[in-house]
Order: sequence, then C-alpha cells, then structure tokens
Amino acid sequence: MITKKTSDELLEQMTTYLKENTQINYFGEGSIAKSILATVSNSIAMYYNDLDFNMRMAFISTARGRFLDAIGELLDCERLSHESDDNYRYRIVHQVYTAPGSNETALRINCRQVDNVRDVHLRPHVKGAGSFMIHIDVIDRNRLDETVQAVQDVVSRHKAFGILGEVTTPRYVKLHMEIRITFKKALPAAEKQSIASECKQEARSYIDNLSIGEDFSSNQVIFHVLGVSEHIQGMDVYKFAINDRPATFAGRRPSWN
Repeated sequence: MITKKTSDELLEQMTTYLKENTQINYFGEGSIAKSILATVSNSIAMYYNDLDFNMRMAFISTARGRFLDAIGELLDCERLSHESDDNYRYRIVHQVYTAPGSNETALRINCRQVDNVRDVHLRPHVKGAGSFMIHIDVIDRNRLDETVQAVQDVVSRHKAFGILGEVTTPRYVKLHMEIRITFKKALPAAEKQSIASECKQEARSYIDNLSIGEDFSSNQVIFHVLGVSEHIQGMDVYKFAINDRPATFAGRRPSWN
C-alpha cells in the first residue's frame, strides 16, 4: 500500500535526510538547497495525486466517466446513450449474472434498459410452474402500450425455451385531493396563484413518482407542499378520495402490484 504524502511532508523528510547524511546544513529561505528540495517535493507530490486518482479510477466503486467505460468494455457491457455513471455501474456489477441470459437478474436488467421503464417487478409461478409475470413501472403513462410491447419483446428474446413470461402494468390507484393553503401575510393575487400552482405540481410529482407497492405518506404530501414557499403558513386537505371514494387523508399501503 502506498501512503500519500504532501509536498510539505516530503520537503521535511528530504531536509532531515540531507542534514543527517551530508555536509549541507543551511536550508533557509532563498537557499539553493531549499529551492531544489521544494521543486523536487512539489513534483513528487503531484505524482502522488496522479497515482491516487488513477488508483481510484481503477476500481468500479469509485471509477467514473471514461474510466468506467473502460471497465465496462472489459466485461462487454457498453454504456447506453445518456446513461448515468450510477446506473452504468449497477449494470457492470451485475453483468456476470446476465451472461446466462434468462435468469431473474438478466431479465430484470434487460427489461430496465427499455426506454420509458423506471422499474420492473417479477412475480414467479403466476400461471403454474414455469411461468412468471413482469409488472413494469413506466415514466410516461401516455406510452404505456408501446412500452409493454417493447418489454414483452425483450422477455421473448431472453426467456428460456418452454418458459411462459408475460408483461403487464400495475393496477393504478386514483387519488383525488383538494388542498387549501394559507399565507403568513397578504400577497398579490398573481403570486398566490403561482404558489398554489407550484404546490399542486409538487403534490402531483410526489404521487406520480411512487413506485409499485410503495406506501403513500400523507406527511410527505404536507412536507412537499409546505416546502414550496416560505410565505405558506399552513395547509388543509379538505377533500380526499381513493378511486373516487371519500377517505380520510392518511397514509396508505397499497397491494404489492
């Protein structure tokens, strides 16, 4: 293991060595010995920094950018267009499991690579032995049908012979909320309307980004709404419904699908 040293540490170490082993004993500011040692210690410190950087870029847990690309190429795993380092790193780490082509990890990773897919959930034996169902969580619900078909094509290519694999979407739960917000002080009508619109977007964004089977938290709704503006004093959910049926505004745990 190489211990990284700063230029000051190197300078002190080299100065001590020369004092103990040579006739050079003057190292004041402006001296030739001090100038030469400072130049050498700075250069070596730069090499230490380069060595430390290269060491970090050699490990998949810390590599990024083109260095991560190079590691992926070794495992025949190329980066997708506009793919983040974190997602690419996840695929590289699990590349060894995708080699067989039809195991659960391979199917999961290949399905997640389909455009518009946020996440997938596999359910085995839904239609007896040798069958499974994949529920997909999509980003844009307006492209639901084409995304289901694209994932189904991936499953058909990668599943083992004799195995039945079907792709479907989760059962969506419809939430309806009407929120009244109060302000700490009088504001222009236009500013109130702008804040109200942003509150609506924040609440909707939180709900739309819940993954399959994830709990709905009323506290999170409150947190997102109140965080929109410092002018908001409080909020009141005076109307709340689930699938068009009135309900109490509280946390909910949906079914797994």
